[in-house]
Amino acid sequence: MPRSARTLRCRRLSDAPGGGASPARYPKLQRYVTTAEADAFVAWIARVAVILEDPADIPSVTRDPNDDYLFALALGADADVVVTSDADLTTVTTPPVRVMSPGSFLETLRA
Repeated sequence: MPRSARTLRCRRLSDAPGGGASPARYPKLQRYVTTAEADAFVAWIARVAVILEDPADIPSVTRDPNDDYLFALALGADADVVVTSDADLTTVTTPPVRVMSPGSFLETLRA
């Protein structure tokens, strides 16, 4: 079980509108955070994330081909866990990397 965490990103994720976490782009986020909080989080990610090259080999794993690169990124970084609440990732029957919800991951780190 992980006792620490690294935040990973690649250019594909970083170049997404809003850096990948804009409440305007994801209305369900608006229930949890303000635009200012989301912007602060995106700025924090930009400062602390380990920047990796975009994965070259992206096997088809998820029902959304636009999400497959996340598993490829995790595999390339030798990650133990992908932390997400995205159903396209959480519903993969046999994920190549373990998938945990943000809440479960935080509980694991606090244990």
